[in-house]
Amino acid sequence: MPFALTSFYAGGVKEMTANPVQAYQRYIFTITGLAADVALDIGNFSGTFWTAALANTTLVNATTTLGQMAGDVRSYLDNHKGALAHTIGIYVPQIFGRAFAAAASGVIYTRSIDATTKLPTFTFAAANGELAYTVIVDYALVPGQKVEQYTSNITV
Repeated sequence: MPFALTSFYAGGVKEMTANPVQAYQRYIFTITGLAADVALDIGNFSGTFWTAALANTTLVNATTTLGQMAGDVRSYLDNHKGALAHTIGIYVPQIFGRAFAAAASGVIYTRSIDATTKLPTFTFAAANGELAYTVIVDYALVPGQKVEQYTSNITV
């Protein structure tokens, strides 16, 4: 199955030792895909990842598909991208559970952050992906900025 978003979480943590208290917004994407999927462009709402995720017709219950859930998540992200424009910084997005293969140059993947959505795009050097993995993105918020909470109501 091409890319599918199987769960999403938005939450945050507060670093109580900082003065003033530092808050971090965290997004966690759980994704499945084909080994050949090399363009994980989460940051591009009309790119490969979202096109495949939105088209997914796999039923997760009697009335809801993975594509419908992905649409809800994309709407949430689109509605909250303005808040991310005022962050102190975006920490290096992390990927867990993916097997990596390097290109002849030794590069495993390239990464960029979309200027509009503030979300990452990864381009993997070789088609050697796992079928399921997790992407975590953390944002350091301006002191006093609210942490947004959201959990997809479906986890496969």
